[in-house]
Amino acid sequence: RVPQVHEPAAFAEWIDSRARLDTSKIVLSLSPEAVRLSARPLAGSNECICLSGPEGGLEPREESAAAAAGFVPVTLGSRVLRADTAPIALLSALVVR
Repeated sequence: RVPQVHEPAAFAEWIDSRARLDTSKIVLSLSPEAVRLSARPLAGSNECICLSGPEGGLEPREESAAAAAGFVPVTLGSRVLRADTAPIALLSALVVR
């Protein structure tokens, strides 16, 4: 299956539209409570919705909204990646798993 990249949308609208979907959802997080991606499998799902924020990460209210919509906060490790490289690293980690 080919990954889908969607058109830009307002954050609240995008989160609301994904909350009802029954698939694995992860959000890249700088939070100390975020789990390492390799430490928590994606429940055997073949599909995953990934959310990556801007430089410096999502705002706390945005991350809370994502969590309320079923997104699990994950980290790729101790390094803070740039906004343009974080999604590439995330996709690479998902493919290697």
